[in-house]
Parts: sequence; C-alpha cells; structure tokens
Amino acid sequence: MIFCWGAVPTMMTTVALAVYAIFEGKLTASVAFASLEVFFELEDSLSMIPIVITGVIEGMVSLRRLESYLSSPNKEEYRKDSSSITYQNASIAWPSDTSNLEDRFILKNINLTFPNKELSLVCGPTGSGKSLLLGSIFGEADLVYGSISVPMPPFTVYHTPDNTITPDNWIIPSLVAFVAQSPWIENGTLRDNIIFGCPYSAERYKKVLDVCALTDDLHILIDGDMTEIGPRGINLSGGQRWRVSLARALYSRAGILVLVSVIFASQYRYRCLAKLEIRMISSVQSTSTSAGISLKKHLQESSVKAGHGS
Repeated sequence: MIFCWGAVPTMMTTVALAVYAIFEGKLTASVAFASLEVFFELEDSLSMIPIVITGVIEGMVSLRRLESYLSSPNKEEYRKDSSSITYQNASIAWPSDTSNLEDRFILKNINLTFPNKELSLVCGPTGSGKSLLLGSIFGEADLVYGSISVPMPPFTVYHTPDNTITPDNWIIPSLVAFVAQSPWIENGTLRDNIIFGCPYSAERYKKVLDVCALTDDLHILIDGDMTEIGPRGINLSGGQRWRVSLARALYSRAGILVLVSVIFASQYRYRCLAKLEIRMISSVQSTSTSAGISLKKHLQESSVKAGHGS
C-alpha cells in the first residue's frame, strides 16, 4: 500500500508527459520541466486529502457524541441539604441507560450517618460497593429510592476575596474534597498542585507537606516545590502523585475529606506507611480543625461495612 502511494505520483507524471508527447508529436524541455513543477505542487496538495478525510470523519464522530450528550436530560439533584451526611432507607446504583433494576448492582436499604469531625472507615471486599457509596455523596450515583442528605456549601464560598480568608475561617464545614484512587495532577509546579487556587499560608503549607511525607521529596526535586510537573505528573512516581493529591485535599478549605484507598496507595511502604497512617489521621485534625475524613480501604473488618447489593 505504501509502495503504491509513493509510486502513483511518478506514474501519473510519466503517463501525462507521454500522452502530451503522443498528441503534440514532441516534448520540449520547457514544457517538461514546467509540467514536473506543477505535478510536484499537486502532489503536496493531494497528499493532504487522506488526512483531511480522516479529520472530517473524526470530527463527525465527536460531534455525534457531543450531540448525544447535550441532548440527554439534565441530571436531577437528589441530595438534600443537611448538617451531616445521612442515608435514610436509601438504595443507590451506578448511572445506567437501562431502566431494568434487575440487571444493575444496587446497594439497598442504607441507613447511615457519618459523624461530623470524626474518622469513618468504609471497608469491604472488592466489588462490595464502597466506591458507589462514596460516589453518591457527590451525586455521581442514581438514587433508586430513599433519601440522601449532605452538607451544601454556600454559593458565596467561591467569591470570597483572598484577603478575607484567615486561619480562623479557613475551613468550610460543608465543603467536600475528594482524593481518588487514581491521582489527578495538573501541568504546573508542585506548589500550584497543592495550593490549587487557595491563598498561600506558609504555616499550613509546611504542615501539609510534613503530614503527607512530601518533605523528603522536596530535597530530591531539582527546584523543590517550584519544580514543574509535566502533564499527568509524568516526572513524579506513582506514590508521589498520590501524596500530592492528598496534600491538595488537606490544604483545601474543605471540612469533609473523602479519601479512597488512602493508605495502600503509598509507594514508601517500607518507610512512610506507618507515618502516613498514624500522623495523617491524628494530625489532620490540627491541620483542618473541622475536617471529617471518610476512608475507603480493602479490609475485612471495619466500623462501617459496605454490604453486597443485588
């Protein structure tokens, strides 16, 4: 195929000049070289046709996906405003296009209240619905029946001037921060990824670095916390990316932290696992004075069990 694509321009040029010579009876140098120049220009233009066709097809596919997404009905807000995260006879499932509940995994009859300013563990085997339970806090699940109440942050929280934010009003109890099992890193400096638009507080920033075991990493990185992190944290290890995501949540103004597999994602097990487990749970309250934490771990025994749904 590649040979044909490369040979066709030469063959077309040869055939065109031969036909001209047959009909005109001769082929002068001026006509031949001028024709070759024209064919070379056409070759560059025609070589773009497959690329253009491919781009048009990809664009049409993307437009159809956007049309399907924009035409979908708006998602209804099923969460109610409350002072704590509460489930009352709630049954939840992952969003699906099918309306047949028998074909969907459902956590049924959940009656649960997460205590404020306390550490809560959601534990269970793989596939038991831990992520589904935590996802429903953010409205990322379908509520089959029952009710879910969560604290709703005030709208003014996103329009607060930085000069009015102090350590006394730093924590917003109704604001939620989430650390996924697959850490998300933006293209910027290490400090920018941790501060993430919040005002810079040297004392809080230092404490967060220490709690998340990032202090030693600053000595390894060339420019410390001003080191540029590539897209998706390409120049960080897996453990470093996860701890940066954790530091972002701890530094934020959120009073509720939802952390997924917070201990077992650490790369420094031989040195930092105990430090992360003990110091993060005990010191985060002094870092975020109003922060309640919800952890998801793959353990068999816990204070809160996520059971199997049907």
